[in-house]
Amino acid sequence: MDSTTSEPTPANPELQAQIGSGSNPVSLQAAIPNLPAGVHTQSWTPSGYPIVDNKYHDLATGEIRPHSGPSMGGPPSISVYWQNRLAAGGRDQFHVISKTVASTASLSEYIIRVGDLLRKGACKVDAMNVTRFDVYVVVQSELGQDEFREALDECGLL
Repeated sequence: MDSTTSEPTPANPELQAQIGSGSNPVSLQAAIPNLPAGVHTQSWTPSGYPIVDNKYHDLATGEIRPHSGPSMGGPPSISVYWQNRLAAGGRDQFHVISKTVASTASLSEYIIRVGDLLRKGACKVDAMNVTRFDVYVVVQSELGQDEFREALDECGLL
């Protein structure tokens, strides 16, 4: 569901009153920086709930709660997190890069691009955790923050 289309009315009128009418749509461009124009994605709470009209349905309590603060990308985008185990604070060494990637057609495609990065010799992978909409990669790299970001960008990983 994106913020430019009308939302279906829930069967439960009380739930509809809690959620709101959707008359104040949230700009996804503002919520997720660097999102390419025309790409539709859903913002999620860090605890894994979709955010609609700055609110989310907390399934643990059954309540509709307001949301302000950090959010992450979700379907169909992929949230990626790159962490360097060798980062010791020296020079401009790469520590962490985290981003929502909306330019990837599939998770398999993204993993293939990780192979391209490894072939370039930019890093060695120590661990990689891949779920349907998240990729967490722990690497060893001597590259600086800007150099590593450039290598990720060249391989289509950002």
